[in-house]
Amino acid sequence: SWGTSRSTRAGRTRGAGAATWGASTTSARRSRPRSRIITVSFLGGPGGRGSLVTKFLPPKVKNFPRARPHPAFLLFLDPAEMTYKSHSVETLGFLCKSAVDRGTVGWSFVSDSVQAHDYIMGTPLGRKLKEKGLCFVRRMTDAEAEPSDDAEKGKIYNHWQQSWMTDDPAEAQRAAEEQGLTVEWDYNPRDGRIMKTRYYKSAFEYVPSLDRNIMVTSIADDGEWFDSWPGIMDVPHEDRPLEMFFGDDEPFTLEEKQLWTDAYDRFGVPLPWKEGDVAVIDNMRFAHGRPGVELLPGEERELGVMLGKFYELQEDREDKWAEELWTSPV
Repeated sequence: SWGTSRSTRAGRTRGAGAATWGASTTSARRSRPRSRIITVSFLGGPGGRGSLVTKFLPPKVKNFPRARPHPAFLLFLDPAEMTYKSHSVETLGFLCKSAVDRGTVGWSFVSDSVQAHDYIMGTPLGRKLKEKGLCFVRRMTDAEAEPSDDAEKGKIYNHWQQSWMTDDPAEAQRAAEEQGLTVEWDYNPRDGRIMKTRYYKSAFEYVPSLDRNIMVTSIADDGEWFDSWPGIMDVPHEDRPLEMFFGDDEPFTLEEKQLWTDAYDRFGVPLPWKEGDVAVIDNMRFAHGRPGVELLPGEERELGVMLGKFYELQEDREDKWAEELWTSPV
């Protein structure tokens, strides 16, 4: 399964405004192929965004370690998309600077969310999502308790100081609560202050251009995203940085997660990149993602990403379910 994600970044932009440039680079010239994202930071963002982030951080925070870049071999579900927030972007632009000329290696995929929605709504899972909604859980580590052992450092994804751009826990909590998150703090001598947030929302969004509700979430914000991430893949699921529940805090079964992923896979379309290609997609209509990339010596894969106009999510409307279009899985 190639996985899916959707750009729903939120919070206040710093610097360049709504449109943001990013670069995702993988190269076999490095000892381990990596992808890196360089972009303007977002308050409450989920992961490290490269050196530009430090421009906007308080002095005490600038020296905190940055979160690690995305491994090229990772099943790319893009947790930075933040479906657990209240804002999104209308469109996404992808620009290919370099690509791999070896079959399907390095291809991206988009999935038709309308067809995936109608498919999953014909299942018990779809009806549970409609009835219960979702709960997004994030666990952020403490930069002041950063381990010195390299193996332990590999288990770190994002510190709360980096995410909220402050080293004051009260200020971090206040900023999170302003965005509608509930906050809990866990403390122990080894790990320091762990910030745990919860955000409850619908799994669906009313899309004016379609005049109907469609599913705009996936398991991209769940712990499975880290199943192939060295270091974090060894962390127990209940301690991983991201986790999802139904809106009444009922956990998902593995079968439900697989069905959710299959719904997007079923309606996926490939983007077979070549140098100079540009793809622009409707962020609500299409989900996006890619499989892991194993590069050979001399191969490079570099994509730029442009985020479109930001807007506030409406969630679903009770009169816009279009139940007559729901299908049953074959």
